[in-house]
Amino acid sequence: MKKYLYILILIVLIGITVNTQTLKASVVNPDEPCNAPTNPTNLPCIYGTTPAGSNNYHLLAPIKIDGGIEDFDPGQENALGSYLNLMIKIFIGLCAVLAVVMLVIGGIEYMTSELASSKESARSRMTGAVFGLVIALGAYAILFTINPDLLQTDLDSLTQATIEVSVEDTPQAAINGQYASANKKYLSGANWAQVSGASSTPLPPGVSTNRGECATVGQQNCTSLLGLQIGYVRATQQGCNCPIVINGGTESWLHKAGTGHEPGSAVVDLATDGKDPLTKYIVGGSAKPVHGQRYTQGGVSYLYEGNHWHVGG
Repeated sequence: MKKYLYILILIVLIGITVNTQTLKASVVNPDEPCNAPTNPTNLPCIYGTTPAGSNNYHLLAPIKIDGGIEDFDPGQENALGSYLNLMIKIFIGLCAVLAVVMLVIGGIEYMTSELASSKESARSRMTGAVFGLVIALGAYAILFTINPDLLQTDLDSLTQATIEVSVEDTPQAAINGQYASANKKYLSGANWAQVSGASSTPLPPGVSTNRGECATVGQQNCTSLLGLQIGYVRATQQGCNCPIVINGGTESWLHKAGTGHEPGSAVVDLATDGKDPLTKYIVGGSAKPVHGQRYTQGGVSYLYEGNHWHVGG
């Protein structure tokens, strides 16, 4: 058994020697000058190519001369993808090398042993090595035949997706058949115009609603202007000087219990996609608004709730 170990060690040493010679040939180029940067310690070339006659050592990654380690930058946009693609090829190569080693060991065992059991063991070893190599190469060949892109890891194709869920302003459930605002309760199914006791508020030019007026208490997919005070709307429009869409008015049942959305209140929701002029005005630039954070602009308080700005208390 020792002779097999010696043979294996010899193979490994030969491989290391060949790899070292290849590495030297790849990093030393006497035809090109040293392109190391100037440094305060006047050290010779520390990276780049090596001039003729130089014995300088080449670092695998650049480091700072004045101390500290500099992050390695492979200089590629898809560095991780390139690394993974290379690892696939290295894995296939390792499979081939291991298969050859096992074939050599099995062949030596088969030729040097006189026992039938040893010959059978050697035959099984060689058969397993061949099958393993066939599986590795076969998997690569099949994937490459179906679509070469299956063997390419390209992380650049991944796009960032942001999902925002509004939990601050959700429709309330009726309790004992009633919906509650901050100051009053409304019976579900009642005529909204009658129980609100208010008329629809006319909107200034440039201001609109995303849905029609609510007819009954508890109605869905509507936006009520009955009794809406538009002080906040006017202040916002003057500061923004942009079109404004109201998607939440005085319909209390479409907001959380105890809401400030009710007739006689100026609390209102203004629609946004997070990138419109209204948002840029409120956050004071092109910065992305933070969900659940309040902003103050022109003396008015704005709460960002995903698809709309909650204006007022």
